[in-house]
Amino acid sequence: MPGPRMPGQCVVTVMMDSGRQRDARQGGPGSMAKVNYYEVLRVPVNAGDDEIVAAHHRLVSLLVPDLHPRASAAAKRELCEAVKLVDTARGVLTRPALRREHDSELGKPAPSEPPADPTNTDGCMICGSTPANHVVFRRQQGMLYRRRIWRVEGTVCRDCGRSVGRDWQSRTLIAGWWGMISLFVNSYYVLANTVELFGLFGLDRPDRDPATASPLPAPLDPKPPLILRLGPLFFVALIVVIILVNRAGA
Repeated sequence: MPGPRMPGQCVVTVMMDSGRQRDARQGGPGSMAKVNYYEVLRVPVNAGDDEIVAAHHRLVSLLVPDLHPRASAAAKRELCEAVKLVDTARGVLTRPALRREHDSELGKPAPSEPPADPTNTDGCMICGSTPANHVVFRRQQGMLYRRRIWRVEGTVCRDCGRSVGRDWQSRTLIAGWWGMISLFVNSYYVLANTVELFGLFGLDRPDRDPATASPLPAPLDPKPPLILRLGPLFFVALIVVIILVNRAGA
């Protein structure tokens, strides 16, 4: 069952093993680790296909390298590997035979024991760190008489949330104003993104349990603050131009 393809997404060959793969996210570089795909997708062990597909889509929307234009080449390669891991998790958990094999490798409780859910779903869905907040970021591209809208949401730590949120805010500050409707709607998007970003500043420094399975082994680089980026500077310049034009017309 292929995952949703997005512009600029890594070309992914999904590995259809049940949970053992060579991966640095658990067990150290070069080790053969047993990966808990439920933790990777942040879903409970009794999750249905719809919940798994929705979790996969949320993660891919956060991890696609082209949505991180300021990431280094090495960071983009790491993001591609994360997308591959997430695709593999979906591929295994939506195929009954592979899922049964994966569940058996995770271990089942003894008959006298209550069922246990080995999945940690409280941490950052990108890197597994805690504490984490649920956020929603929006951006749009105004095109005079029409517009394109994007939305991403998920539970993220301080650094991953700032990394994604700053990129999305910068893009909507540059491209979101060009249209009659877009001009007004984008004001709401910018304000809403700002509120979400401020909420992340109250979180403590990300703390990650090395045993946690996650798409990335460490938080994303939060990148420079928005005040140092082209987006906000462009927005300030746009306001100055509008003021000058109005004065000239007067």
